[in-house]
Amino acid sequence: MSVAITVQVEFADRVITALEESFPSAIDEKISARMLDVGYSMQTDAQMRAPRRTGYMASQISFEMLGYSAWSFRLIGRALYTIYQEFGTRYIQPHLFMTSSVQFHQQEMVQAIQDAVSEAIREAFGV
Repeated sequence: MSVAITVQVEFADRVITALEESFPSAIDEKISARMLDVGYSMQTDAQMRAPRRTGYMASQISFEMLGYSAWSFRLIGRALYTIYQEFGTRYIQPHLFMTSSVQFHQQEMVQAIQDAVSEAIREAFGV
């Protein structure tokens, strides 16, 4: 059993449509590039926070974009026992290493989107 934490920006379809209509630049590509950077930072952070004996569970944590859009992505722990380490059991205290990594990088995600939109505006208006 693996653990996947999915992050999806609400109202993303409407926002992308409005931005693409307003700014002819490739807004989705700009956001994708920035979100990939944040995602890999999140993956590295979760790997560092993961409890370890052998390091196998940390090595099985990965990040992936869902589909073409940068508005949905997933942080995945593929080791079978990741769910027990993340959320705990009756005998194991929860560690929340993946959840805390997503929370830690939340503001960074917002900033990445803001930066991409600002860049698109500058390119569209030559500012």
